[in-house]
Amino acid sequence: MDDWSFRYRFRLGAGMRIAVDSSECVLTDPETTPRVVLRSIALEDDDAPPISAQSTLVLRGSGFASPHEAQAGASRWLNALLLGFAANNLGADLGLRGPEPVAHLDLEHLASYATEESPVLLPDLNKLMIFETNPAPRFGKVDVGPQTINKSLNYLLNAVRLAYADETAVTERQLRAFSTCSSSFGLPPDARLITLISAIEMLLGHEPRMAEARAYVEEWIEAVKESELPADQKHSLRGSLNFMLNESIGQSLAKIAASLGEHTYQEETPAKFLKRCYTLRSQLVHGPELPDWFEVFLRGAELERLVGDLIASPLLAEFDAEPARTYVGSQIAPEWDGDTSSVPFIPVPIQFGPTESEPPGTPNR
Repeated sequence: MDDWSFRYRFRLGAGMRIAVDSSECVLTDPETTPRVVLRSIALEDDDAPPISAQSTLVLRGSGFASPHEAQAGASRWLNALLLGFAANNLGADLGLRGPEPVAHLDLEHLASYATEESPVLLPDLNKLMIFETNPAPRFGKVDVGPQTINKSLNYLLNAVRLAYADETAVTERQLRAFSTCSSSFGLPPDARLITLISAIEMLLGHEPRMAEARAYVEEWIEAVKESELPADQKHSLRGSLNFMLNESIGQSLAKIAASLGEHTYQEETPAKFLKRCYTLRSQLVHGPELPDWFEVFLRGAELERLVGDLIASPLLAEFDAEPARTYVGSQIAPEWDGDTSSVPFIPVPIQFGPTESEPPGTPNR
């Protein structure tokens, strides 16, 4: 009789844990099949730690008669997991957006670790996996660890000394934008881009429209006020029209982009680059379809630089910015999922190439 399983690895939000003292929590009736469990991950040959000790967990189901049934069961349980987490204010990265980590694994090398006792080796992915339950597979992954950006001390001192010598004052808008921009570091690409756009909006000065344009808007406001519309509709329309008394977001973005002069970002003018980033933000927030993850990733990284330039714009004419970022990866640690035992894995370093084209090894999405 066929027996199929599903597996879904996910990571809880920073500082969050589920208070379970055992390594496995059975979600279904123990006397029935299929069987679905929430479990921790064991490394090497150690016993699996309690669920409460780990932020990375696995939702695992087995006993399905076909891949189709395993897929359907996984979808239902993932929906339930998401809603249950939301109801308990528990955040988690479910891997819904991002590259496929399998691109960083040498599958032929992975297969070379197969033995008679463990003939099936699978890449450990942060996504839904469907596979035959027997023989029991092992899951291999490469954990690249946190990445560090080294900044040149000379460039930093140059900027600080210039600002001090010029007695450059920091406005309230700059202070708020810097605080918001700083909070974006380390966020997933989607959240990072949304946060950086918010930082830019804090810098915008919404100037009044030209007098002739304001006159039209004021007439519309008065017409709504004197209309027989319900009070809530009047209030809503007048609120929207009041915003139209000032320049649009697009006009304000064009003005702030002009303050960056001849600087370019991914070989685009500030205005063109900002416009595309704002479009990506609108797609992320309002949909209906999400933009390409890799474009959000690359543009968000460059948007960090643009926001920094906007905040430090008084220095741009005098300050030569650091020409390139240096990414220094921490020691890449081999890890094996503990559904069974562990095997060391050859580390694969991540390198960031030029932005003119996708870097080598860019995962398919």
